[in-house]
Amino acid sequence: MAITLVSNSGMSNLTATLKLSNFSLTTVAAESNVTFNFDSSLGSVTVGGEAVSSGAVKSINGTTGAALVATPASGSTFLGWVDADGKILSTSASYTLTPASDMTVTAAFAKDGGTPWFAVGSATQKSVSSGLLGLGKLYYYTVGTSYLFDDLNEAATYAAGTSTKTVVLMNSGTLAAGTYTIPSGVTLLIPFDSANTMFTTQVLNTGTYTTPTAYRTLTLADGANLVLNGAMSVSAKQKYAQGSKLDGGAPTGSVGFVKMQGNSSITVNSGGTLYAYGFITGSGSVIANSGANIYEMFQIMDFRGGTQSTDMQNGVFPLSQYYVQNIEVPLTLYSGATEYAYTTVYMSSADFGSSVAFIAPSGAMFNLTSGYVVKRYDGSKDRLVVEAHGDMTVSSINMTVGTSSINSKDYELPINSNITLTVFSGSNITINQDIAMLPGSEIIVEEGATCTLGEGYNVYIYDADEWGTYCGPGNKKWIPVKYAPGKIYTRTEADLVDAKIVVNGTMNAQSGYVYTTTGGACIISNGTGEVKLQEGTQTLTHQLVQGTGYVEIPITPAKLKHNDGTYLGTTTETYNHCGTHWHIGETCSLCCEHVYDSGVVTTAPTCTEKGVKTFTCTKCGHSYTEEIAALGHTEVIDAAVAPTCTATGLTEGKHCSVCNAVIVAQTVVDALGHKYTEEVTTAPTCETAGEKTFTCGTCGHSYTEAI
Repeated sequence: MAITLVSNSGMSNLTATLKLSNFSLTTVAAESNVTFNFDSSLGSVTVGGEAVSSGAVKSINGTTGAALVATPASGSTFLGWVDADGKILSTSASYTLTPASDMTVTAAFAKDGGTPWFAVGSATQKSVSSGLLGLGKLYYYTVGTSYLFDDLNEAATYAAGTSTKTVVLMNSGTLAAGTYTIPSGVTLLIPFDSANTMFTTQVLNTGTYTTPTAYRTLTLADGANLVLNGAMSVSAKQKYAQGSKLDGGAPTGSVGFVKMQGNSSITVNSGGTLYAYGFITGSGSVIANSGANIYEMFQIMDFRGGTQSTDMQNGVFPLSQYYVQNIEVPLTLYSGATEYAYTTVYMSSADFGSSVAFIAPSGAMFNLTSGYVVKRYDGSKDRLVVEAHGDMTVSSINMTVGTSSINSKDYELPINSNITLTVFSGSNITINQDIAMLPGSEIIVEEGATCTLGEGYNVYIYDADEWGTYCGPGNKKWIPVKYAPGKIYTRTEADLVDAKIVVNGTMNAQSGYVYTTTGGACIISNGTGEVKLQEGTQTLTHQLVQGTGYVEIPITPAKLKHNDGTYLGTTTETYNHCGTHWHIGETCSLCCEHVYDSGVVTTAPTCTEKGVKTFTCTKCGHSYTEEIAALGHTEVIDAAVAPTCTATGLTEGKHCSVCNAVIVAQTVVDALGHKYTEEVTTAPTCETAGEKTFTCGTCGHSYTEAI
């Protein structure tokens, strides 16, 4: 062995020093007998150019040694040369052995997809400064290999008793049925590269995206149960989010893979951690008990760039196309467990990594205070399904973007188009954050479950017709996940249907406001749901077409959709569903077999106007009306008044004795005037005047004149 010492600066006038301690010298025998073991069905071995069979003993000089060559058979992999204690002598297929004494050497071959082998090694922490000014420092590990095991439990137990604490999967293989435990303090690495690079709370990133491929795969057979009291890192690099790119936060290149079969399981106990930056896929399940921690990648497909993201207005959230689904099998998180979503963004000439609490007891997007949540990826529909079995709150999240932070409480937090949130019977979800349900998203409130809107918060439900090119710098309608190993169905724009809330239980929104875009969206029920609403006053919400500006989108107080496709406008009221229609009250008026009362006169008729009689169903309160004919006038004669010599008269008339309306009007007749006759009542004499009297023959009026 040769050792070269170089000073830190590389200058010849400085001295580099190597100090060795805690070692002993062994006398090397001139010749040693070495027994070679290997599985001849998986490969062959030569010693000094001569082929040997398994179990062969060769005498090897302790000074010159012998050249060993291992050749794996087709479908097999050579893992290394191992001594009787399991210590790895070399991982190179060509190796010169110089034995100090008699020993046994095993050429470890592994059948591809067969029994997995594990190496125990030391983890060395490394760091990378980021940006022109070194604004961020990322820490990760590389793992050496010292001892080799074909039994995971033996490897984990050995690692727990040493300072190395790390177990590395050395080949793609299948764990047979049984229970395998990773002790506290020990980490199992499923590597993505030959350097055994291991990520924990931080991930190395790159500016280049390539479709993920499995570098090494651990398969769990039906009945295999992996228990993490320590940790498992399924490692992969991450493509950082960058303006104008549609692959931010995605796993890239070679990745670690876990494939689960049948009823296999991974259980993460309190204090344990699962770093799932590669993929966990198949048909098994992952269980995170209280106190467990889960990490996945937060894939941001529509990062708008740093400047735009930190300057968003009108309540529009900086991103809407996001995916948290590295773990594709059902992931059950019990209350007290935490799932983090890790992402990296590139801005201000630097890349910055950050974790967001996605599901946690508090401080997360989904806060689980009791019960459990099941999160799974449905590849047949390309959907992320979140199932709530307990009490959960949707709350604001704080995202660190470079040197800035964005709190969702200042925005309308979007529910992405491939998300289904189901609230099961006996569970309650409370929404304490303005949310925008994008086309394709859905919330299902099962019978016996409750969805409650917090004080003053708003829910905006988008009709597909009111959704445009509002996603990211490329102004797309939607952006799918870059890669999902379990994806069977490929979504298209046709899948951007009206956002949907299915209320089979109770939705109480009388402390906040629910709006639908003008098309109506889709608030429906498959059974006997109940919706409590109050009428909001907003008329607009907004989205951004980058490079153009903010678009005003008309909204109305929530419209409820009947099963026949028609809509019911709402006010502040409680609405029930009969199985077919939304309605107010206990019984649906559209479905009732009505039994009406004898009717009540609600508008009395008059002589000239019709009246109204209202008949009401005694079962549901539905009513209808009938007309009542006008009464008509009751005629009374107004007698004629004869004129006199001095007074006018009136013609005969008629009026209504009920309403006093004039039917035949009376007209004025002129006065007759006097008709006089004259008579000399005193004859005149020569000395005295006489008198003449004039008398009206009609009325007897008279007057006199002197003669």
